[in-house]
Amino acid sequence: MEPAEPGPLDQPSAGNRTYSITGQSVVRPIGTINSIGEVGGTRVEALVGDLVSLPFDAIVCPANVFLEMRGGVSATIRERAGRSGGRTVDQVERDAIALGPIRIGDAVLTRGYDLPSSYVIHAPTVEMPVDRASRRTVALAMGAALKVAHRHSFRTLGVPSMGTGTGGISYQDAARVMLSETYRYLGTVRSNIVSVTFVAWEQEFLDALRAVPAPPVDIGATSRRPVATVARVGLWSGT
Repeated sequence: MEPAEPGPLDQPSAGNRTYSITGQSVVRPIGTINSIGEVGGTRVEALVGDLVSLPFDAIVCPANVFLEMRGGVSATIRERAGRSGGRTVDQVERDAIALGPIRIGDAVLTRGYDLPSSYVIHAPTVEMPVDRASRRTVALAMGAALKVAHRHSFRTLGVPSMGTGTGGISYQDAARVMLSETYRYLGTVRSNIVSVTFVAWEQEFLDALRAVPAPPVDIGATSRRPVATVARVGLWSGT
């Protein structure tokens, strides 16, 4: 599978940058992109904006193990992905459910349909929709999403806050866990991922991300070992 052509966010890093993205899918202004860190040649960035209005190779969808998309970020992704083309609004959810159920620590991949992003990576943080997430499940979901992006040679990945809505995790805990797992994973592989961009709906999550110390500059720059296991990946290839 060939990754999608890079979008306007896939540009060389030069500190903080501002983009104005036009189109009917934009529902709020796109903020300045903040450089958070760099691991093994992959930029880690963050901004305040609308995840489903931005063009990435793939975006991450927090999920339950049955891959239902009925609340929070997942419901927004479900709605935006099914706006046109004669499909039912829940087509992306149907595709995901057909690949489940899965375990926390696994992830599956579906098409993005009407989203600006080409693909959606579904990564569970809870067993059931009403369950509470934990720092462990958020870390497992983040790692699984990164494995899928790496395996499919995606260059740009958009990530929302995970486990912070009904999951009950604070923005501060989510930021620490998600960045820690990102630095850990990217330090173990030779990845084609150019940038991992955390997209915050609330300023509080961006502030929490910026407060997490960056890794040493040489992390992942020298001896990097391949990961021993790869997350279960499903690609819905129907038209």
